[in-house]
Amino acid sequence: MNTLYRLDQIELDQIALVGQKAFYLGQLLQKGHPVVPGVVIPRTVFQTFLAQVDWSDPLFADIPNSSLRLNIEDWQQLQAIAQHLRRAILATPLPSELQQALVEITQHWHPATVIVRPSLGFASSKRSLHTKTNLEALLRTSVLMTSQVCILEDAALESAIQHLWADFFGAKSLFYWQRLGIPLHQVQLSTLIQPIPTAIAAGTLRLVNDHMEIQATPGLGMAIARGEVIPDTYQVQALEEIITAKKLGFRTIAYTAIAPTFNSQPLQIQILDAAQQESFALEEEQIIHLATLGQQVLTEIGAPVELEWVLHHHNGMPTLEFTQVIPLKSTSLPSNAQFPPIKVMPDRKSTQALMPEGLSEAVLVASGTAASPGHAIAPAWILHIEDDLPLELPIGSVLVTKTLPLEWLPLLKHAAAIVMEQGSPTSHSAIVARELGIPAVVGALHATDVIQRGDFLWVDGDRGQVYRVPQSFKIHSASLTDQAASQNTVHHPETIRSAIATQLMVNLSHLEHLATLKTLPIDGIGLIRAELLAPSILGTEHPTTWLQHHTSAELITGFTTSLLPLAQAVSPRPVFYRSLDLRPQEFRPLGSVSAISPTEWGLRGTRSYQANPALFDLELAALAQMQQAGATNLCLILPFVRTVEEFEFCRERVEKAGLTQYPAFQLWIMAEVPSVLFLLADYVKAGVQGISLGTNDLTQLLFDLDRNQPQTWAEIDERHPAVKRAIAQLIRQAQENNIPCSICGEAPVRYPELIPDLIRWGITSISVAPEAVETTYGAIAQAEQTLRLEASRLSLP
Repeated sequence: MNTLYRLDQIELDQIALVGQKAFYLGQLLQKGHPVVPGVVIPRTVFQTFLAQVDWSDPLFADIPNSSLRLNIEDWQQLQAIAQHLRRAILATPLPSELQQALVEITQHWHPATVIVRPSLGFASSKRSLHTKTNLEALLRTSVLMTSQVCILEDAALESAIQHLWADFFGAKSLFYWQRLGIPLHQVQLSTLIQPIPTAIAAGTLRLVNDHMEIQATPGLGMAIARGEVIPDTYQVQALEEIITAKKLGFRTIAYTAIAPTFNSQPLQIQILDAAQQESFALEEEQIIHLATLGQQVLTEIGAPVELEWVLHHHNGMPTLEFTQVIPLKSTSLPSNAQFPPIKVMPDRKSTQALMPEGLSEAVLVASGTAASPGHAIAPAWILHIEDDLPLELPIGSVLVTKTLPLEWLPLLKHAAAIVMEQGSPTSHSAIVARELGIPAVVGALHATDVIQRGDFLWVDGDRGQVYRVPQSFKIHSASLTDQAASQNTVHHPETIRSAIATQLMVNLSHLEHLATLKTLPIDGIGLIRAELLAPSILGTEHPTTWLQHHTSAELITGFTTSLLPLAQAVSPRPVFYRSLDLRPQEFRPLGSVSAISPTEWGLRGTRSYQANPALFDLELAALAQMQQAGATNLCLILPFVRTVEEFEFCRERVEKAGLTQYPAFQLWIMAEVPSVLFLLADYVKAGVQGISLGTNDLTQLLFDLDRNQPQTWAEIDERHPAVKRAIAQLIRQAQENNIPCSICGEAPVRYPELIPDLIRWGITSISVAPEAVETTYGAIAQAEQTLRLEASRLSLP
């Protein structure tokens, strides 16, 4: 049995042995197309490896041949089984003959960094009876497994392969295959290993209608896959060699491969300067050349695919090569694949052939990109990233969310449709929607804000539109013209704004609003919650658990990648980053919960920093790294500070990290624990430079409420006299101590009648969500005008 195949050794009858991706790359390479070389570990080696694993449980003894039927509706059981399987795989060394073969075949590779990818195949080659269903999912399911990047060193490469193989048994993978009714032993995993060149630019290419569509970003393409940049886009008529359209993206970072030392990071984040951000990643000759190569490949393959490519230096010359071929359709599927029915309109007719009865009753509330075809009419269910993960989704609901983490897959078994604020048709979220046969709209900005839970929605997955409709709403065949649909869209003329004295800032924790920041009338970012950045870095793990099998440098890089684009987008205006405040509900029901003791769960805010300063120090190191990269507008807010001693402990570590050497840096605290009402002057003497009012926690603690139990808030909110007096007192004390006072809670948006009071008391700034900026600006302007009129009247004799 061969343990490795070079791409140029793969034969025509070996697609099941090496998987779809490796097979297509091998065929292209052998026919003279430019392909980054690589080697494949065939599925037979993976199966042999599984047979040698000590599972320590008879249930898993025959994993290579087992269908492994699970109760996928029990997420706790699913995660426990997945963790057991992963631990067993990670504890098993690779076969010695495989390790030797890897050394022999990779020792001549010059790049010091490699990527380990999954390449899937299926045991059955019979044509599925369900060819009318979107089958792209079954060929892009490797998104369920995370490709591993490592240095080209024996131990590092072995670990990367083990982690990829362990991912095959992750909870999301086990759920997915059983959801489709495909026995696990029919899913065949091969492993593709390729060197990572020093990239100039990278991206994707696919045929859309009659033209080539190219995405490009400086550096490696993983910045696109991770959603950390908005890539440049080009449309090209390849045969005529004409660029018909191009659009500059929004890119502030680039990933580059470096020559690492052992235990160092294989990839480096490069901060793009202004000139690089304002320049296209590809020159026109390179665009035409890439489109021509892509046209040749598509003609050769004869089936719709997406190509991933990289432009790099080879012998001193820029060279274009393909790194992945991702099929978009297939005729090779398990014959027993099942596609459970979803509540959609019959036959999924095109929207052009659908006409709502009483068009005036359908109000367009969100518009985005069509990501998964079909139509559904159902009530909305809103899920925010910061919410607790619910145990189930109400049957037949439209799930409305900012993004769709793979960890949420178990919630979708009864979803009628999905509406997401983030993503593109090629993003992981869109792929998952198509995988489950659920109509989906992605890139629907502000959907979670304009749609309320229980709203009856019509989701048009063919055109990317979401309407609010009455429950009696029906669809019948007719003609729905673009003009009729557009009547539901209100176009607002450009607003002429009055000047305001109160600073207006924005609360952000995600990159999806980057494009709109430049148009908002804001004085900076008033709050970035670290807890909302964390899931994109930590996945489903608690930070303390995550750091057990990741390096500190990885965490610093993760925070830098997520935060730096936000800081650069508003520079030189200030950005206030609030460090991690880990609440129990924000990490439940993640797999790491069992590893955290009740005592540790009781720690919040700065008290947790005193108990275990390591994580806080890593956050400070990330901020220092961003300052060195030019983000000198960063400021820090400490959360849930109880005592002056807690603050002093943190201030000393902030100074030690070097953050205070930049003049624009300020160290604030959240004013949310009632003790601050009596200690603010002492805090200022200890070095506090400003306070930000957290009205949610302040209200909760003043009245001993549980903010996660809505019924307890029925009669008490931020408008209660006690809360208003506390806010007024804090603002007044801030003025007396000559420090700024901001409010970043939701109170000004939920209860805009509070804004005149806040301004009358002397609030320095108000920070709200992006979608509330315009209305809040107007409310501030009106309140300030009213106060000026009152003052002028008082001055009259």
